[in-house]
Amino acid sequence: MKTQRKIIVKLKVSYFVFLLLGTITTAYADEPSFSHYEGQEYQVVKSDLLTQGWKLLPTQDEETPIDKNYPEITCGSGSMAICSVGFQNGQNTVAFIVEKSGSQLIVLGEY
Repeated sequence: MKTQRKIIVKLKVSYFVFLLLGTITTAYADEPSFSHYEGQEYQVVKSDLLTQGWKLLPTQDEETPIDKNYPEITCGSGSMAICSVGFQNGQNTVAFIVEKSGSQLIVLGEY
């Protein structure tokens, strides 16, 4: 009788862990991935996201744009400053680091 209870308890614990892990995996699977944009031209990334319903996040007045044609991409100050742009779609947000390379703006990655 005790052996049966131990087996039942182990099965219940195993089932609970299985359900918990399945829920966690599903939650992360629903998050959008943006790694495929790394290394692409910013204009291509922007166009793709806007087509999918994403909207640009507003910038602050005191932020310095990387280029007059792209005021949404702003840069910090200092030697280690980055330039970035943010997008939002419902509850999801993403920010990209953008670098000017000659006349092109390149997405380096997300953060």
